[in-house]
Amino acid sequence: MAKNIARSKSISYSKKAEEFLTSAQRDYEDERFSACAFTAVQAMINANDAYTIHVMSIRGSSHHDEAVDLHEEAAKLEKIPSQKSSLRGLLR
Repeated sequence: MAKNIARSKSISYSKKAEEFLTSAQRDYEDERFSACAFTAVQAMINANDAYTIHVMSIRGSSHHDEAVDLHEEAAKLEKIPSQKSSLRGLLR
């Protein structure tokens, strides 16, 4: 079930996404590819949470399908292209 979260919390999710992305980049450079893939996915999840919190003050639960659907809903609200198919593919 989606969780209501104060819009101001989107900043902390964005910072977490940046941390994971930096870690993924270092893992890649050090040829730790499994760790790279895992942390890159964590970066994506946190970035998506930051986005849906910023737009709608909601983040998905632990069910990735819900997070993907919230992403699509946020993109519609902003009248921008959704990255739903990319997001869903990477989470699988």
